[in-house]
Amino acid sequence: LKAAPVAHPQIRVTLAALGAFYEITVADNGRPISPEQLERIETPLESSKQTGMGLGLSIVRSIAVSHGGRLVLSANPQGGLSAALHLPITNSTQTNA
Repeated sequence: LKAAPVAHPQIRVTLAALGAFYEITVADNGRPISPEQLERIETPLESSKQTGMGLGLSIVRSIAVSHGGRLVLSANPQGGLSAALHLPITNSTQTNA
């Protein structure tokens, strides 16, 4: 996002309950992302950062799957990327008041 040619760069984080899952979404308004770029972002060991290792999203995806969830990446229509982490709602995360 630092290198994005946007006047007012933004990162938005939201949390929502969707049925049996929590959805944590991190979205930015960076440069437009093509389907090819999105595929490359999802490829382990590929990084757009000069010093990146390309493991961050792969690690997040592995953690999500090991907890019964998933990670969904999508290009925003206005530019930028959205990463939605879906994790199951379990009884252990709910409190009884």
